[in-house]
Amino acid sequence: SLRRSSCSPTMSDPLEAIRERLASGNAAGGLAFRGSWGHAAISGTPSVLPLSANSALAKSTHEALIGALAKRKRARELALPTLDNEVKIELRRQGEPICLFGEGPPDRRERLREVISAREEAGEDPGAAYPGAAPGAERAAALPVKAEQQIGPELFYTEGTPALRAARLSVATFSLERAAARLATEHAARALEDTRTTSWGVRAAQRAVVQLVGLQPQHSAAADERPLSCVALSQPHTPGGSVTLAVGGWGGWVRLHTLPDCASSHPPFRAHTERIGGLAFHPEAAGRLAEVAESDGAEAGEGEPPRECSGLVMMATAGGDGVARLWSAQPTPGGARVASQVEADGSFRCSNLEQAKPLLELKGHADRLGRCAFHPSGTLLATTSFDSTWRLWDVNTGQELLLQEGHSRAVYCVAFQPDGAIVASAGLDALVRVWDCRSGKCVQAFPGHHRPVLSLAASPDGYTFASGSADHTIRLWDCRKRRPLAVLAAHSNLVSAVAFGGAGDGWPHAGAWLLSAAFDGSMRAWDTALQVGGSLKVLRAHEGRVTDAALSADDRFVVSCSFDRTWKLWARDEVMQRKPRVVV
Repeated sequence: SLRRSSCSPTMSDPLEAIRERLASGNAAGGLAFRGSWGHAAISGTPSVLPLSANSALAKSTHEALIGALAKRKRARELALPTLDNEVKIELRRQGEPICLFGEGPPDRRERLREVISAREEAGEDPGAAYPGAAPGAERAAALPVKAEQQIGPELFYTEGTPALRAARLSVATFSLERAAARLATEHAARALEDTRTTSWGVRAAQRAVVQLVGLQPQHSAAADERPLSCVALSQPHTPGGSVTLAVGGWGGWVRLHTLPDCASSHPPFRAHTERIGGLAFHPEAAGRLAEVAESDGAEAGEGEPPRECSGLVMMATAGGDGVARLWSAQPTPGGARVASQVEADGSFRCSNLEQAKPLLELKGHADRLGRCAFHPSGTLLATTSFDSTWRLWDVNTGQELLLQEGHSRAVYCVAFQPDGAIVASAGLDALVRVWDCRSGKCVQAFPGHHRPVLSLAASPDGYTFASGSADHTIRLWDCRKRRPLAVLAAHSNLVSAVAFGGAGDGWPHAGAWLLSAAFDGSMRAWDTALQVGGSLKVLRAHEGRVTDAALSADDRFVVSCSFDRTWKLWARDEVMQRKPRVVV
């Protein structure tokens, strides 16, 4: 064994002392000592060292903040009445004064929130009358609310003008004829369904895939010194012929191009002093332009009755200056003719449109305008505005026929059903409303989006709408139901444009796919026939946010514009009459 050295007693003294103290029965509280290595506690019940004054103050302050935040959260979740009389009744039932000096209805409601929250925190039942409440408070709270105080939809009528009545009768006649023709075509197509081995949904999806698989970026052009805001495509001038493209931007300029050659058909012209919010071609713009060009050699006014303005309108623009303008390639009211000619491919050229004045100016909105859209009949124009209204205008006279309220915030987009019977509007209140154009009533309201709705599109099937929102989603709405058909988690940023494909095809291909564009710089195609919400293709080419996108009626061309100040054309190689690309 080893012998102890001379220093071993001194080194073992601390250990011996610890053993003696443990053996002495110091089990009442515990043994705590400080060594060179820090604190230690040897006991069945550890001792707690007191906090310093600063630490205790910080801890109490933190606990108070946590409690205040929890109290605020519970208070925000309380369901309180919104009518001021109901708030007063509830305050009386809680034993509180119904009104304080200088207190308004919002302050009174917040005071009720604090009272109920305090009672809940104290463990009391806020649903029971307070012991110190005034006599009769429970009876007053049980009294029925007057009819004028009830919360619910309020239907009221305002007297319309004879022009509005005539317009609604015309819309009713037009929509019934269009609906009858559409349903007859659909019934005939459904009658052949039993003879086919493939279901209609599979065939529609297959055709959509064939149309989209070869879609490639074909052209890109810088159109303005400022970001571009909107694009629009006209109907084909001839079946399978050229299409006119209109591009508008923040500078207020409009540029017209002919597709697929992408040549400029008109010199650019300044349509508005502020940014352009909406562009729309007249449903019969292509045919009228060809008619104008054919009669361009004849002198205006010789033996011909004067034509109405509705027969002259080519395009409508809506600007940030609060004015919508109608543009024409026909002679202006002053008699100046805009020279134009028709090319061999069916396209048209105009030489001095930049000097032409608008055919009509539609003034009445109190704030800047959003999107605009022509009624399928071509006799009416709808405009949206940040004054929380949308308006209906007579294209022939420029008269305001309808000022429609119903949204609590700015209205940004509008879309007509292909038959023209109903119209949908949406805006910054995140609500999609569907209106009957023949009666003026709001027939549907679709809540569901959590952020502003910035794009709308109507499906060719006649009853489906698509809405794109700043909550990064697209919702498909069936007007026959009160819930969305599908919710698409479409993009990683706000959805700026939506458009249905197959507009020129009959059932079952009409509306078989959906195109969307967003601020994440991409466009996507979605299946709406077979697997609703299935992604078919992703299109990426822009370096900035995509502000708008348009799809031609025959699905041959897709055009997009962006913050990068360019517009891009997407098409298949055979449409552009180019050899297919070989990818190695």
